Amino acid sequence: MSKVDLRAVLQEIDRFHELNGYAPTVRDIQHGLGLSSTSITQNRFMKLRHMGYIDWVDGIARTLTITQEGIKYMGGNNND
Repeated sequence: MSKVDLRAVLQEIDRFHELNGYAPTVRDIQHGLGLSSTSITQNRFMKLRHMGYIDWVDGIARTLTITQEGIKYMGGNNND
């Protein structure tokens, strides 16, 4: 999969969290979506963060969260 919709990234973050009970890493999402590199995944994360759909604590692993705006964009009703 070379071109991944930002909504698909959000859905994969949500899916990973639901399955595992903790936030995914860049590499987890890369593998889940079949992306070729972590830089492509990180680029998507930065776009989503800039749009206000996800956030994380810089320098601390597994703190990635989907914001309320991100949940609305996904069209979902996540209770996190």
